[in-house]
Amino acid sequence: MSYFIFKNKYLIAALQKLVVEADFKSVERKFLDQGIKQAEVKKTLDTFKEIRDKHRIKKLEEKNIDYWGKQSFEDFKSFVDSLLKTSSKTSIKKDTHKKHTVDGAEFITENEDWLVYKINEYIASDLLGSREWCIVRKEEDFESHSKMRTFYYILSKNRNKKDNWYKIAMGIDAKGKKLYWNNFDNPPNGASSIPSKELNIPIFKAKFEFVININGKRYIEQEFIAAKGLTVGGDLNLSGTQITELPEGLKVGGSLILEDTQITELPEGLKVSGDLYLSGTQITELPEGLKVGGDLILRDTQITELPEGLTVGGSLNLSGTQITELPEGLKVGGGLNLRGTQITELPEGLTVGGSLNLEDTQITELPEGLKVGGDLILRDTQITELPEGLKVKNSIYIDNKDKIKCSEELRKQLR
Repeated sequence: MSYFIFKNKYLIAALQKLVVEADFKSVERKFLDQGIKQAEVKKTLDTFKEIRDKHRIKKLEEKNIDYWGKQSFEDFKSFVDSLLKTSSKTSIKKDTHKKHTVDGAEFITENEDWLVYKINEYIASDLLGSREWCIVRKEEDFESHSKMRTFYYILSKNRNKKDNWYKIAMGIDAKGKKLYWNNFDNPPNGASSIPSKELNIPIFKAKFEFVININGKRYIEQEFIAAKGLTVGGDLNLSGTQITELPEGLKVGGSLILEDTQITELPEGLKVSGDLYLSGTQITELPEGLKVGGDLILRDTQITELPEGLTVGGSLNLSGTQITELPEGLKVGGGLNLRGTQITELPEGLTVGGSLNLEDTQITELPEGLKVGGDLILRDTQITELPEGLKVKNSIYIDNKDKIKCSEELRKQLR
């Protein structure tokens, strides 16, 4: 008899575990239906489980995931974040005389007057920083600024909270330049040094560390580069950062923004479902078979040619580049901007889903069978005749339209 009781006891426990897991899956689907990204939902649910299992939730109904399935994700995340803050504050009090442990921060050093932390995640910035700092008030500001600087918070042990130097933020960039902000965010653009050495701040070695959060995981630069086959669910904005290369086989579900970076080439197997911004980079060529679901912005880059098999679902902007010809079979779902380029002719079979801008180019004639889904802009060109097979959905903008040789049907579209 005791054997059956023992067996049933563990059978019931196993069934209860299955029911709880099913409940979490149900709530996860509800949050996803609210338009929340899967990575954010999963991270918040996992944090909730961890906090609940440590018995840090007091109210019975708030321990029940079904209760939160009836609330908005915003309310659920706010609840979880508030518990994290409480947990971190408790941790600080317990560890002040030990290792000064703070979630999302690294303890660097201390003396009789100050504590110094390197801030790795927003949760630590929110907990330790001054509310006057934008990188404390808004998570998105912390994430964007952290791409350009690594932040260290220098916290007073004995100064009054209203003192200018009660809290100090120091940011260091990739070139080693340091900027300081006092407790009240002065000066707004940062000072190159702390006004007085009498503050007795401990000497410590600060260094820039490129950090990026993707799908809820924190990567430093070398970890990011080594993450072969990495998939990013939404946008990946690296603009203005010191990143020098991307992981092989990178897949981006949204847009990839690389403007004003140090990147010189794109990896093989790169796939971008949204837009790809490359303006201001030193990239000189694109990988074979590159597929971009949205716009491809190459304006003012050093690119001189396009690869075979390039597919662009949106618009392709080549203005200000040194490109002299387009590949055969090029397909552009949106507009094609060739303004000011050195291109002298267009390939046979070119199809442009949006507008085609040939303003200020050296093109003298258009290919037979050219199809343009928007406007055709021919101002400041040497084109004097339009082919019979030309198809333009909207208007044709050209100088001296009365002197242009074309069919009567096309003449109606001249502007």
